[in-house]
Amino acid sequence: MAKASVNLTCTECGTEYTITKTCYNRTDANNWENYMEGKDGLCTECWKQEQQQKREEEKIKLAEKVNTKLSEAGVVFPELIGSEKQIAWASDIRNKTVEKLTSIGFKWEVIANKTYPEKLISEVNKLLETSAKVWIESRGKLLFGMVNIG
Repeated sequence: MAKASVNLTCTECGTEYTITKTCYNRTDANNWENYMEGKDGLCTECWKQEQQQKREEEKIKLAEKVNTKLSEAGVVFPELIGSEKQIAWASDIRNKTVEKLTSIGFKWEVIANKTYPEKLISEVNKLLETSAKVWIESRGKLLFGMVNIG
């Protein structure tokens, strides 16, 4: 095993940083060092910020998509109640749930028109839950009864 090491400069903030890589032999290590020499990229902190920004942009796009879909169907979700962080997290969970239900063919007009079977009222009430805490605690659990409504 041979270690390769290259000093680079962050293209975003100008910080110098070092990347190391373990290679099988010295020849591979030298080849990698020669390949990387003169290349620049993002330091760890700038890369993390870039990834966080991408995640935030994806959340915004998803929220817009969900709001468009629901408004076309005439569905209005109640405002969530909780701390600012809880509301942000729960909104993301709720948006992902709506996206999953939509992707499996759920018809949101059923909720808007209240034409769902009586036995599924509890499932609809879960979907219209206002507590951010409840959404967070039930994350990852798709409302399976909702599939039967659409």
